[in-house]
Amino acid sequence: MTQSVNEVRSQIGEPSDWRRTEVNPPLAPPPPNPPLTPPRRGGEVGDA
Repeated sequence: MTQSVNEVRSQIGEPSDWRRTEVNPPLAPPPPNPPLTPPRRGGEVGDA
């Protein structure tokens, strides 16, 4: 497992870049979107 990570790091150059980009977008949109859609569409969606 360690060798696999090392090879990927060499190819990308900066593993922190692609990791931060994937964690930033998904964390920002989810909070403001989900809470506004479920309650307005129906109680079933909000409960789930």
